[in-house]
Amino acid sequence: MKTYAAILCALALPGCVMQSTYSQIMAKPPVQAFDTTRSVDEFLGCISPKIATVWPRVNTIQDGDASVLTVVGAQVLVTVRVSQTSTGAHVEVRQIYDGRGYQRASEAALACR
Repeated sequence: MKTYAAILCALALPGCVMQSTYSQIMAKPPVQAFDTTRSVDEFLGCISPKIATVWPRVNTIQDGDASVLTVVGAQVLVTVRVSQTSTGAHVEVRQIYDGRGYQRASEAALACR
């Protein structure tokens, strides 16, 4: 019986581990926010390859009037939201965890500013 319970617990654990969803990460305040004179397409064309060198699983999705670059592993790790402004684009970088690896998204965003 203990073996059965241990197996059941092990199978249930991945669902119990906190997994970030898109809405959870977007509810967090941005770790980086700025305006750029680049258009949304120009900015995404600059940052996408930089992010992909760190995290190969990068997707771009639409969220209302903004394009959002998402880094997805077992959960949503990083988002870069880019929305058009009258003078270029507004960029917001969010990350689920703190740490050097995740700061690379902010660094890439600033390099494309």
